[in-house]
Amino acid sequence: MKFKLFLACTTAMLIISYAQAQIGDYEARVEVNGNGFAHYTTIYFDDESWDPQASPTYGWDACCDALLILGNPNQPQVFTEVVAPPEPTNNHRLSVNGLPHLFEETNVPLGFLPGTLAPYVFTFKNLYTLPQGTVVELEDLSLNVTQDLMADSTYDTWGAPSDDESRFIIRFFPSNVTGSEDIVRNNHSEQITNTAGILEIHGASNNRVYDLQIYNLRGQAVLQKNLFGARSFSVNVNLLSSGLYVVSLADGEGFAIRRKVILY
Repeated sequence: MKFKLFLACTTAMLIISYAQAQIGDYEARVEVNGNGFAHYTTIYFDDESWDPQASPTYGWDACCDALLILGNPNQPQVFTEVVAPPEPTNNHRLSVNGLPHLFEETNVPLGFLPGTLAPYVFTFKNLYTLPQGTVVELEDLSLNVTQDLMADSTYDTWGAPSDDESRFIIRFFPSNVTGSEDIVRNNHSEQITNTAGILEIHGASNNRVYDLQIYNLRGQAVLQKNLFGARSFSVNVNLLSSGLYVVSLADGEGFAIRRKVILY
């Protein structure tokens, strides 16, 4: 049973409504701790519309989202950001963000106001509620670091008031988005697929040497092979843990592709 909980901001008498009980079919809760304080924000996914005129959207909607009301200036504040119209006036920060179910890659900007220079710990909770096979990444735009949150749901960093508040992006890859992609470049057609621990590469050119590199999301090379002169290759990746990887394939004649592949 879903119901609306109304919050009032006493200074502006702004009424905000959002669904609080059974807050969607699955969700991700982001908590931050530091400087002796804690704060959190919630992203939830729900296609069930309790208001037929205002189902969850990628922009601001009064039925399903809640604006952030800033608290103690020394307290770290974490929130998602509205990037699509219609936006609420004078506030693009959300403490609760309702979105439709995941059917494609979904990027959610995660804003952060540190309050003071200090170390901070981000913890991503309730990821177990996401559909099986979902991959979730955190990208730190300031440090150019990407972390697989399904493998490690805690992220430690430093923050300062001078930081850009739009520092992070949470990327959701649903289970139906696999690493199978067709690429046409330099008159070559390459297809990379993953089936039962075997990476299949089709459409390569004969009489060429390919350098295959597979990287984890920390940028570490976890597998390297030289592939010779065939139009199709099969590479055993059973020794790699499940998760999201970057596959790089290059020859000696200026052809190169890089693709993300989910290994199960």
